Amino acid sequence: MTILATAAIGVFGFITQTENNLFQSRNNFVDQQADEALGALLYEDFITSGLTDSTMVDDYKSTDASFQGTELALLTVHGNQSRFADGQTSAKCRLTSATSELIGSVSFAADCVTIPEGDADNITIAQAINNVLDMGVPISFGVENAGGLCSSTQKIPDANADPGAIATLIVDDVQCLSSPVTGQPSVGSEIIFPRFVTYSAEDPNRFHTSLIENSTGKSTGLSITGPNSITAPSGVSRGVTDFLLSALVDNATAVVTFAAAQLQTQLLIADHHGTTVVGDNSSSVTLTGTIENLKEAIRDFFYRSPDGYFGADTLTVSVRSGSQRSTLSVPVDVTPNCGGQTNGTATRFDLGYLDNGSGTPIFDESTATFITTVSIVDDSSPTHYYGYCDPDNGDDYRYDYATGTVVSNNTCGTVGTEVYQDYSSRLMRENGVAVNQNRAINIALYEENDQMGQDRFALIVVLDSYQGICNNGLPTGVTFADKLASARSTGFALRAEDFKNNLGSLPFTWNKTIDTSTQSKKDDQRCKVVFRLSNMEPGRNLDATSDLHTFTDDPGEYTGTIGSDGTLTAHASWRNPIDGVVIPLRVTNTSTTPVQLRNYTFGNPIFELIWWDTLNAWNVRSVNTTTNTIEYQSFSFSPGGPDQTQAIRLNINQSRQCS
Repeated sequence: MTILATAAIGVFGFITQTENNLFQSRNNFVDQQADEALGALLYEDFITSGLTDSTMVDDYKSTDASFQGTELALLTVHGNQSRFADGQTSAKCRLTSATSELIGSVSFAADCVTIPEGDADNITIAQAINNVLDMGVPISFGVENAGGLCSSTQKIPDANADPGAIATLIVDDVQCLSSPVTGQPSVGSEIIFPRFVTYSAEDPNRFHTSLIENSTGKSTGLSITGPNSITAPSGVSRGVTDFLLSALVDNATAVVTFAAAQLQTQLLIADHHGTTVVGDNSSSVTLTGTIENLKEAIRDFFYRSPDGYFGADTLTVSVRSGSQRSTLSVPVDVTPNCGGQTNGTATRFDLGYLDNGSGTPIFDESTATFITTVSIVDDSSPTHYYGYCDPDNGDDYRYDYATGTVVSNNTCGTVGTEVYQDYSSRLMRENGVAVNQNRAINIALYEENDQMGQDRFALIVVLDSYQGICNNGLPTGVTFADKLASARSTGFALRAEDFKNNLGSLPFTWNKTIDTSTQSKKDDQRCKVVFRLSNMEPGRNLDATSDLHTFTDDPGEYTGTIGSDGTLTAHASWRNPIDGVVIPLRVTNTSTTPVQLRNYTFGNPIFELIWWDTLNAWNVRSVNTTTNTIEYQSFSFSPGGPDQTQAIRLNINQSRQCS
């Protein structure tokens, strides 16, 4: 054979191979066009409810001329049902374990969806996937935060496709599970399985398509927009009309959810505009309806913080239609109601419980009562405002007459026009009205108006039995528990002997010696309370009589010098009439003049009530949201569960100036 002949055979072979490749490419191109056209037709039928869920292979009839005479088959995978549980924004089918890039595994609950939904003779979605694979058609699906569309040709073992099992698909190309931006999908990521699969019944490998709400059909083009932020007054319903829903298809069904991070917030859709609304006046409200109606309904949205609450909140708005989702996060600034007071500082007190079950105390905000306190503003030092002198002990230290108190003992003398008060006459007044509540822990935030520096703020705590009933009677009962319950009910204090004999059963160590050497001392009755304040200024000497920003009545009953843990502990006892303490809230950040309480650097103090016998309430200077005035409001003690203690969290870092 000549070289020319050899070359001719080679050329013939090359041409034959090239023609075959060209014909194959042409066929592939035609099949690809068929796939895309079929996908668009399938989507049209889906959004017009033209497809029916089934566990069997159905014939798919197309009116399009391109497919006349072509036998098409249809299998249900996810079907027409929502990809989300009712009222939820989390998907039904999600990763149960991290994907494996090594072997390409995708695991999910086999029955995350059953087909048909609610039918007694249904099958799991894993079994539906196997039906597709049995026909020789690969299953295509997406995974949230993955690198692209995945496909699998390996069946799920039958046992793993049964209800209650964990099914695992092995993808054909592991690269689909990895994104250069997000990396590997995490547990809980949504798996987007096809709703339906259609294919050539004559030759499934020739062409087939999976419906995953793809872009070849009419997409809803879903998006939600709104304000950059919201400012809302505390406890007042605030209409927000800036939320806009955009979509290309108005007649599609969608779900919109508004959710506030603050769980006691009330959200409301004032006019439902034909949508179905669940959760009005709760912290999460969900609307279901056509996009056209939803556009109108979300413009009638109202936000209302809990009474007494102010500070930060976050509103998350999400919309979904089919597999399409859009989410918006809007910060909310809730401003305080100062009850008509135009000076001073508003601070939020959260009245609730410390949960000690986990070993580390955690304040439970979800059930708290929010109180807006507004500081007393006076030119006196907080100790002078509290008012004290002790003539029976040689006038060891004396403080001026406080404008908020009434003199009942003049033996403390005068200096100029200021009258020194006896310790037995501290009946605090607000606008001429006595505010001490008998059998209560009275609390007020104090602001020294002419003090611009770090000692501007203090907390005044008065433990009150002003009517002197601690020893006006005896608690009844046989057991100590009965006597304690009686003391808390009547206000009659426990006998010293009963208290001492049962200290081992109480949740604290009493820090003072109890003298029961005589019968009269055994019968001695004094009101008692044990409390703890955290996040106080370490190293501050509360007993220093020269420090006009702190005071302990009596020394020895309170932590003298606060330790490095920033904790103040009280083991207070008194008989007639009251006891108390002035606690400094020093602001070391003096970058503003005057200093701002929100710049307190030791954290938000927590006032924890550990034990008591005769007291029965907190009495806090705060805003009455009903009358919009400032008064001392009473909040009854309410013991919590076995691992809970009553507490007030002082949200000092959220404090705002009133104006």
